Amino acid sequence: MKTKPVPRKHAKAKPKTATRPSAKGPAPSSEPQRKQLPLPRPPPFRCRGHVLVYRTQAESPAMAALVATLPRVTQSPEFIVLSAPPQPVTPGAATPLSDEQLVAQFAAFESKADPAAHAAQEALADLDARGETFALGALARQALAALATKARAGDGQALYHFGAIAVETCEALSQFAAAKPAALKPLAQELLRWPLMRSRNPRNSDPEATLDALDLGAATPVRADRFTKWKADAAGQIAADLLDFLRANFAPEPPLNADNCARWWAVAKQAFLRTYPDPAAVADLRALVTTPTRRLSPGRTREAITSMIGARFRAMLMAYHS
Repeated sequence: MKTKPVPRKHAKAKPKTATRPSAKGPAPSSEPQRKQLPLPRPPPFRCRGHVLVYRTQAESPAMAALVATLPRVTQSPEFIVLSAPPQPVTPGAATPLSDEQLVAQFAAFESKADPAAHAAQEALADLDARGETFALGALARQALAALATKARAGDGQALYHFGAIAVETCEALSQFAAAKPAALKPLAQELLRWPLMRSRNPRNSDPEATLDALDLGAATPVRADRFTKWKADAAGQIAADLLDFLRANFAPEPPLNADNCARWWAVAKQAFLRTYPDPAAVADLRALVTTPTRRLSPGRTREAITSMIGARFRAMLMAYHS
């Protein structure tokens, strides 16, 4: 006599509970992290040489002019990424002014004949008198950014002024570093590179010991001395910027080190792809891939770009110093 099979009882699946986004980074787990992790909004990540403009900002006249001037790298409903390469878009050599032209321009700037220049001078004097250091710094950055934009468009006079100001600033910074290195340590410890005044005559150059006195890079999550193994190329620069992005926007839980490299790279990759969802379409990023077989299709190029940046990212965290 045949017996009927007894049906198995299936356990009811537990309903999934939604997790609340956290800015503390990936949760500790023994399992490899596969899911994309929530990112804080704002800010989005951006590569060096790129300008990120929110859609709401692009409505202002100044930003509209910038958006119209610089080529677009990528865009989303939230923001636009523009290309601001370090080299001029239109070749234009630095054009110094003659002594007569300098005297005439300074006289016109300091006189009340130019209302805009006079208003700018009064505003600067007022900020200085009130001790508004942050506002002065913000205006200086905006002025240098405006000169750099003109220089990239081929304006020789703008390139000359930008270079002259940069040299004078670096000279003053060199004097500060020699006289009071401890005062600059809080800034230098957060950086991987520092400007030094160099000359064809080694005895007229800043010594390398200045970097040791400034404790350069001591607060960064990676070693940056001559014994490090990671490559300081374009992909390495993006990886270093991603590390800075993580340190600025996430609490280090778990710590940024070699043991948690895979989990933090998942967060960094998500940040990168949020701004550049199609990196193969971005000329600056596509240039990272030099192997012809990896440029046969956009998919291969995309994978090559993220793999290269990921390799630099992991190498930097392997060189983590605590």
